[in-house]
Formats: sequence, structure tokens, C-alpha cells
Amino acid sequence: MYSFTGNTESKVDAKGRVSVPAAYRKQLAEKCETQLVARIEKYDNYSLLTVFPQSVWEEILKGVQSKLNMHDKNDRFFFMNYTRLIFTLDIDCNGRVLIPKACQKQINLGDEVEISGCLDRFSIAPKDTVQYMDFEQLADEEQDRFGNK
Repeated sequence: MYSFTGNTESKVDAKGRVSVPAAYRKQLAEKCETQLVARIEKYDNYSLLTVFPQSVWEEILKGVQSKLNMHDKNDRFFFMNYTRLIFTLDIDCNGRVLIPKACQKQINLGDEVEISGCLDRFSIAPKDTVQYMDFEQLADEEQDRFGNK
């Protein structure tokens, strides 16, 4: 079980490499994960990369496939589109991943990123583009979702 948490800022070097936070690298190393899978996700006003350890991604993919009939052309077309925005990322000896050029363009990657953990995955987004909830909004949302149940 992974526990990627927190929010970190990082620089993007001239080649498009981003450092994976040390706490995340430690967890990946403990599970002998050297490869990550990144998926472009689009929200209302921005795009980002959601990054998964290879083993987590394989489980997600199995779950998606189990809900589809791969003999049905609509399901195959959906699956093709679901997986077409996926990139494999290798962690180099310095703890960095190279973001492919096509991917950089899709998410408007600049010189700085925010890396945010979400337990078994984390996101890489251009700095100051993700619209997080403020503490009051989060408290209200938490109350609505969990407080009255």
C-alpha cells in the first residue's frame, strides 16, 4: 500500500525532467518499482499528469477491462481512448522522470510544477494551475460527505 501525501513544488529542467519527491521514491524503492505510468487528465480549466506505480496501474487497468466487452466496438473504442493518453516514465538514478514532449505540450508544462500526493498515485501539474479547495471549503465538503452519515 502506498501513501503518497503532501504537496511539493519542483523545477523542470531543460530536458523536461522532474524530480520525484524523496518520500515517494523511498516508497517506490521499498516495493522495487522503477517504472511509473502517467495519464493525462483534463479538468475544467487545466490538465495534469496523474502518475501511478506500474503495479497500481495494472490493477486499475484490470478493473476497467473487467467492465468492458472487448468484442464490442464501442467498448474497444472507449478503451483505446482511455489508454491513448498514457506514458511510461522511468525513474533515473537521480530520482527524476522525463516528461515526454507530447505530454509537456498537452498539460502546458512550464519551468515549475506542483506534485501532489493522493495515496496510491500523485499528480504533476504546472505550478499554480490546480484549483485546490481552501480550508473552509474543505471543512464544509468533509462535513457534507462524512459528517451526517
